[in-house]
Amino acid sequence: MNHHNQRLSCGIGERLVQLRGKRSRQTFAELLGIGARTLVRYEKEERLPDAELLARVCQTFEADPTWLLMGRYPQRPTVAIPRYDLEAAAGTGTFLEAETAVDALNLDLDWIEQELNVNPQDAGLLTVRGDSMEPTLNNGDTVLFTHKLPDPLQEGIYLIRCNALLMVKRLLPQPGKTLLIASDNSAYPPFPISEQIDPDDFAILGRVVWSGRKLRG
Repeated sequence: MNHHNQRLSCGIGERLVQLRGKRSRQTFAELLGIGARTLVRYEKEERLPDAELLARVCQTFEADPTWLLMGRYPQRPTVAIPRYDLEAAAGTGTFLEAETAVDALNLDLDWIEQELNVNPQDAGLLTVRGDSMEPTLNNGDTVLFTHKLPDPLQEGIYLIRCNALLMVKRLLPQPGKTLLIASDNSAYPPFPISEQIDPDDFAILGRVVWSGRKLRG
């Protein structure tokens, strides 16, 4: 065996065997437009496939080129989402203090943009404290929110500032430009607030689009 080719192959032959699966060498070779003996040499890494054949393998079997060549998948792009030095109170509320990000979590960019349909530049992370949003949100849950709000406002869970308190609450638009601020825990009664209230007393800071929690048990 050519030792130089063996170094360069990086296990390409083994990955060709994986792609072939239960197919016979003859069938697999015909799909690639090569002879069975040539395929044997590729699988035993006695010879390296050329670029044209590698491209044909990827196209025919939907193989990732980086995996075929290097045995690993390309790193998925991530984006840093700031985590703020605030705790969104889901009970009594937390007074606003420094709203600077203490750090950031690197999250999958495709997940943020495609699954959550959120612009990463509008996103932030906070920790929920309190029990007023149980069972939807528990004490200690992490929530991801977006500053971009639906227009018109729709029912949902939002990050709000109310009388200098930061809260995570369910908002229910009512007739007459009124919002009902509700908790999912029935022990906490809802209360109305006018959408025309002074912005210094009430503001909707973001819409919660995702929550995660650490399993205990």
